[in-house]
Amino acid sequence: AEYPNLSTRQAYANIVGVRSTQGLKLVAPGQPDSSYLYVKIAGGSGMIGARMPYRRPELPDSTIGAVRRWIEGGATND
Repeated sequence: AEYPNLSTRQAYANIVGVRSTQGLKLVAPGQPDSSYLYVKIAGGSGMIGARMPYRRPELPDSTIGAVRRWIEGGATND
């Protein structure tokens, strides 16, 4: 499988507004439940495969909440 380049200067352009192979955008600004990144870390419906991070403990609710708020707020590049 190919994964987007998540290096410091490339991550934003490679995930925000970009479609996943499952059809959802990786990050759909303003729409966390339609953002595959959020679906994968939160374990939401429509997820294919294992929850992220793979083979590691689930992210804390505070981190998942922060990602949700970032996406809800428009997924700004800050």
